[in-house]
Amino acid sequence: MLLRFTTDNGARICVLVDAGDDVDIDSLLADDEYLNGILLTYAHIDHYRTLARNVRHNAPIDTSPATATVFEHALLEAQKDNNIGDVSTALDALDPIDD
Repeated sequence: MLLRFTTDNGARICVLVDAGDDVDIDSLLADDEYLNGILLTYAHIDHYRTLARNVRHNAPIDTSPATATVFEHALLEAQKDNNIGDVSTALDALDPIDD
């Protein structure tokens, strides 16, 4: 799911919530939009299967610290049997948040 928010000054903010099967951020974003962030709700493969392929524009992947820990291990295992893209890109973008 791609959420779009418009700020008071008219700027558009786009946040991808999870990236399960067949998510293609390039087809979801308009020509004048870019990805501001990604929210990973939890570390089940049906929520991150295409995540590594959809990291764009230095967008952080925000998630809870517990989910980040599980995700780091799960992603490395999942790449063995799934075409999930460049996992180093997703791991570099991972940003555990407490707030």
